Amino acid sequence: FPVTIRTELPDDLLCRVCSNYLRADCVNTYDLATALFAELTERHENIEELLNLNRQIQHVVFKMYVGGLHVRKRQLLHAVDICSRKIVELNAEVLRISRLEKVTDTTVRKLLFEDWQQRPLAKTKGGQPKVDAATLLHLHLKAEETLQDLKSGKTPSSRKQSSHQYADAVYHFTGNHLAGKKYTKKRTSLLSYLHNSNTEGNINLDLNATGTSTTRFSSSNPNAQNIAKAGNPYEDDAEYIAERLAESPSIRSVFGPPPGKWWISADYSQLQLRIFAFVTNEQDMIDAFARGWDAHDYVARRIFNVSDNDSPTKAQRRIAKNVNFGFIFGASPKKIEKTAGIPGLWDTVLELFPNAHGFIEQTKDQINRDGIVHTMGGYPLTLKMQVNKWNGTIEPAAHAGVNYIVQGSEGVIVKRAMRLCDDYLSSEFPEGRIVLQVHDELVFEMPKRFPKRHAFELARCMEQAASELGLTAPVCPELIVSRWDQSVPIRQR
Repeated sequence: FPVTIRTELPDDLLCRVCSNYLRADCVNTYDLATALFAELTERHENIEELLNLNRQIQHVVFKMYVGGLHVRKRQLLHAVDICSRKIVELNAEVLRISRLEKVTDTTVRKLLFEDWQQRPLAKTKGGQPKVDAATLLHLHLKAEETLQDLKSGKTPSSRKQSSHQYADAVYHFTGNHLAGKKYTKKRTSLLSYLHNSNTEGNINLDLNATGTSTTRFSSSNPNAQNIAKAGNPYEDDAEYIAERLAESPSIRSVFGPPPGKWWISADYSQLQLRIFAFVTNEQDMIDAFARGWDAHDYVARRIFNVSDNDSPTKAQRRIAKNVNFGFIFGASPKKIEKTAGIPGLWDTVLELFPNAHGFIEQTKDQINRDGIVHTMGGYPLTLKMQVNKWNGTIEPAAHAGVNYIVQGSEGVIVKRAMRLCDDYLSSEFPEGRIVLQVHDELVFEMPKRFPKRHAFELARCMEQAASELGLTAPVCPELIVSRWDQSVPIRQR
């Protein structure tokens, strides 16, 4: 049992003890920092330059914290109510279809893979079939395909007959269950914004410039990095689930400028993919960007031989997007083909992007030698360690090397952009400020009807941050008068 010991000390003695402790703590901290800095100096000759990456924006982050982020409380409460209502409706439908008393991973696993005889897509480390969102979506799409086959009169093979009788139940169960999960996750985020807002309707975000292993920002109380720009996540994949998410409120709808202010939203056009094309020297993709092509559209056309007179379908564009980010995030050839549902796709991808594949393999070799990669600005990043499942050794996660280079370079560019934009505002328009940073997007708060030229100057500052590293990365500013999700492009005359 814990025991509390109360000790009465004279005030002068208590002050002396505390002051001695604080002095010793400062000395020990300084000695430790000196030792670590000496080690860093031995490893990196340009240590002062490297440390300046984060030092140069300390005052910017502080001003963002003090200024706060405005929350539209009435819209926020309305969004929470919508999510709560839809969760109840969808959960009731899930229980009706499944006849379960309670929906948990264990009951869902038994329902799908024992009662309804579905084939597991993957297994957990404990050997249990996975029932994560990716697995549920896969089962939903397979069930949809089965129902279409049955509707068209196709006869299922003997291997598939056992699961066909449950296709309708699997289709509706997984669809409603996935939609319910999305509403639940969104409500959690909305409540975090509500609980962290003050009486004036502002959130003072904790933005951490060294919160990730790839130089990118992290934020907390709440996490602003998960304020998604995209709308319905199932719009291109699953119409049934998308319909159930039709009422889902936009996260960005609950944020906006306070009275008397307007916002400027400025984000880079496909920054990660531009960095990937640059560092891998994929000249065809670089040229496509220069001609104004969208990267996913471009890759979809190359993979599926779509003519210039036609447009890729949503499904083709989705596959191209998976290929692009599969490269960046170190997905295996098997993973890319499985996600796309196209056997042999990897061979086609290698023909289209030979330089990228060679760069990835060279990066892996380098990581296995020294465990680090460098961003476009030369900032060193140490790869996380992992256990090799084949021989049990601990080694760097080499497959993540390109991801570290791309996201690390993105972080370097965004931090430099924040400094350049803050310098511009401080000297040319002190009434404006940076209010938020989300990945490769910056949001500025300005007085109503501010001179439009400042929006383009801020965009130019952001483009300069990329051009300093040799990268062309266009930025198109947008105006936000009321709600963040209702931005409109700012046009030059």
